[in-house]
Amino acid sequence: MYDAVLVPVDASPCSRRALLEACRVMAATHRHGEACTVYVLCVAATVGVGDLGPVALDPSCDAQAYVAELEADMLARCKVTLDSAVEAACAELQRLAGDASDTMVIEPIVRQPDGATVANVIVDAARENRVDVIVMGTHGRQGITRAIHGSVCEDVIRMSPVPVLGVHSDAC
Repeated sequence: MYDAVLVPVDASPCSRRALLEACRVMAATHRHGEACTVYVLCVAATVGVGDLGPVALDPSCDAQAYVAELEADMLARCKVTLDSAVEAACAELQRLAGDASDTMVIEPIVRQPDGATVANVIVDAARENRVDVIVMGTHGRQGITRAIHGSVCEDVIRMSPVPVLGVHSDAC
């Protein structure tokens, strides 16, 4: 029986499908009203100032201070966006769960990668929260698109200490 599940989310239709599958998994394993926990994880995509391209600075400007201020502003904006995204995912999970949501504890988690890959962040969150299963969307990319973008789900499957349910949606 799965008492705790981790659902990594982004803004894709695959994430919505993963939330739906997490509801199904928890409903199937908790038919008698036992409490269960669903951790909804949103990982920040890292964007550095270098990703913005060339930046023109006034020669009298302190470049290091400017870059530090710009990065702090970007992180603050990213945090607000992520908090909104994880709140929306939790609300969607609550709606999808329907009556089962009475016994479901929904825990939002927002993480910054801090140099780690998204897959590492997901696996670390699974370990830290002692989840029994990870339910996550997969885009099912192939060919050159897969070579360019990679597969976070595949990396999580390789590293995870718990089972991983990869959910594919035609809409992804």
